[in-house]
Amino acid sequence: MTSAAHVTNGHNGHAGHGSPARPTGWHRWTGPGWLRVIWVMPLIGFIGLGITCAIRWAADWQPIWAATPLVTISLVSFPLGFLAGLGAFDYWIYYASGKPTRPEDHSGHGARSWRDYFRPNTDHKVIGIQYLVTTMFFFVVGGLMAMLFRAELAESGTQLVDNQTFNGLVSVHAALMSSADWVWQHYD
Repeated sequence: MTSAAHVTNGHNGHAGHGSPARPTGWHRWTGPGWLRVIWVMPLIGFIGLGITCAIRWAADWQPIWAATPLVTISLVSFPLGFLAGLGAFDYWIYYASGKPTRPEDHSGHGARSWRDYFRPNTDHKVIGIQYLVTTMFFFVVGGLMAMLFRAELAESGTQLVDNQTFNGLVSVHAALMSSADWVWQHYD
């Protein structure tokens, strides 16, 4: 039995699917990555705040610079800007606009050291371990919160935390434990 390898364009088996060249000059700032995050995140975040203020001004809602709606919009627009800067939407934008999509680069696929578990990775085994470790971490944090508010309930009155902090501990404990429990039950 014989096998033959096709060599095309200097790459073994895959024409045009080598590692993309690193951008230089201005393209370093416009290509996906941390440099683009530096300017895209505040740009999209402040555009969201500007649109909110413009809508409040056009509707004659006072005060225009109200904290609650602006914080809500900030919690959506700044993370969207962060993701856009990293390049999370580039493939979809290229596809929707009819441009040819970039080939995926899997050169960083897998974990070669413990540091690889603390960065974005496309390897399903690494992602699974990241899910499990994150879930266990939040189980521990939620358990510590449970111990703290149960210690508060040991005697009547307030010993460790005030009423508002107690309610916050119970609420955050419930959210952490229910979401961590959901991940744990649905992990394959």
